[in-house]
Amino acid sequence: MKKKIIPIVCFLLTLVLCVAAYATVSSVRHREKNDTDNSKRDNFYEVIFKKKVSASEKKELIIPIYDEEDLFFKTDGLFYLNRDFCFYENQNAHMTYTGALMEAYPDAAIREREDNSLYFVYDTNTGYRLFLFFSNENALQDPIGFPVVIKNLRPYDDYAMLKIGDSIENVEAIDSVATLHKQLIIDVWDLEPAGAAFHAKNGYPCTSVHYLSDGILKIEYEMLEGQKLIISNMVFSENYILKNALGKNINYRINELDIPTTEN
Repeated sequence: MKKKIIPIVCFLLTLVLCVAAYATVSSVRHREKNDTDNSKRDNFYEVIFKKKVSASEKKELIIPIYDEEDLFFKTDGLFYLNRDFCFYENQNAHMTYTGALMEAYPDAAIREREDNSLYFVYDTNTGYRLFLFFSNENALQDPIGFPVVIKNLRPYDDYAMLKIGDSIENVEAIDSVATLHKQLIIDVWDLEPAGAAFHAKNGYPCTSVHYLSDGILKIEYEMLEGQKLIISNMVFSENYILKNALGKNINYRINELDIPTTEN
């Protein structure tokens, strides 16, 4: 009986040792993979400085094309079209977003600006162009201000008839970018009036941003019952500078070479 037990014990001991060894190797490989991924994410400075086109260069950017759904509505919280990025500044769970953005949306076209800042550029398969803005003031660690989307460049005069109390549908009739904002607020977030009011009270109302041929326009909305959005405030800046929710000036000026020329 003892002779039969000894081989069984030896076999079980060997099996336990093999499992332990495999678990150790797997853990090391997993840790090495995470270290490599984090290293890639932390090396975004090197990528930016290699890829950026300087402010003085009259060079067209090579802009990557992404699926509209993936770029605007499936961002995993890295950015939202109608959210001022300073929303994240004082959050305890704050992370460095730039490296994560470059990992999720690689091959961004990058243009440097003369004010010690730059922006990333992406196109969609539906003709929209997205701009994300960055500043050396925060070591390029996070975007600043609102993302800006352009399809058709229009003058401020096209918006002159809008007034407080008008619905977002009036804005959509001028610029389809408003449709993207509404889709995010209602279809993706499924935001209700109470939630919209809470964010507005804290300085982050439902918003659409419109880049114009002669300035930039920010339109804020109040949400009524039935998820109806009406204009509550409009801010126009002919020098392309808007204050963020914390009162800091954000420069949204885009190089003319990077403005889409598609007419619809």
